[in-house]
Amino acid sequence: MSAAFDRWVSEARAVAIEREIERRGIKLNGNGRERVGPCPKCGGDDRFSINTTKGVWNCRGCDVGGDVIKLVEHLDGVDFIAACTTLTGTPPPKANGEDRAATPKKIIAAEFPYPDETGKLEFATERIEYQNRDGSFAEKGVVKRKKTFRQKRPDPDRPGKWINNVEGCRVLPYLLPQLIEAIAKDHPVLVVEGEGKADLLTSWNLAATCNAGGAKKWKAEHASFLKDADVILVPDNDGIGWEHVNIVGALLVGVAKRIRVLVLPDLGPKGDVIDWAKAGGTREQLDELIARAPNWEPLPQKPDDVAKEKAERFEKELLDALAGCRRVSSLIASGGGWRIS
Repeated sequence: MSAAFDRWVSEARAVAIEREIERRGIKLNGNGRERVGPCPKCGGDDRFSINTTKGVWNCRGCDVGGDVIKLVEHLDGVDFIAACTTLTGTPPPKANGEDRAATPKKIIAAEFPYPDETGKLEFATERIEYQNRDGSFAEKGVVKRKKTFRQKRPDPDRPGKWINNVEGCRVLPYLLPQLIEAIAKDHPVLVVEGEGKADLLTSWNLAATCNAGGAKKWKAEHASFLKDADVILVPDNDGIGWEHVNIVGALLVGVAKRIRVLVLPDLGPKGDVIDWAKAGGTREQLDELIARAPNWEPLPQKPDDVAKEKAERFEKELLDALAGCRRVSSLIASGGGWRIS
């Protein structure tokens, strides 16, 4: 076997067995080194166990066990190559020596469940990041990791398995049971762009939600769950973020009791509430901003359109000055560009 193939197998074997168990939705008892529960294949109560320190598993009923690769082989009924492909997210290296192991590996960085009103799981969203062989992550821009998202739904015919689409699923907002409780208690609900941001605010004991699929995917079905709610829209600091806020706000008119917009201070371009918190923003500061948040009104322009208009207006003024042979007494550097004085 080639060195590339050996590295590929090592990457598969390095996947934490508890992570693979969690990805499949298998519930086990215990939080320490040893965890036990029903076997995904043969059932029972406590015949299936994993050891998180050793990275191995065993089932007394099936009379089989092994490492994480053997686990995937057993649960999926596949061979060694297919199991490694599932774990790494990439096919094996080509026999001609092309080293596909050098390609960043897809890592499920987070999973966000979408339960219905009763708490029953309807579908889930996965955040996928790209990890290089050295353990670093591919980046988009300077500080943001490259990421994609995909949605999946439970397979009704195979417990613990998923179908990688949401066909037939209801349109639900994130953290719906918590929203229902918050609205009943007349607590404000913050609408953000993305599950990670909603989770941050939830960790601060605030009610928060979003829609699956990212910006500009909010639908009337999402809005219907916020009937009579005190809603606060929290946009990301970019044009798409403001477009999203306008879409959400428009669909909440006549549904929500109140609609406000909270613009976080001192955000850089494309900044969001997570960036704000990392820079020192606190729950107490956020409470003060919420108290002062004005009612939402549709914005006639996105922030980046306003900046573009200012730049175009300056350019026109400068060209008019030169064309008219007016004396340009000085050109002074100011802020984002030059001005005539």
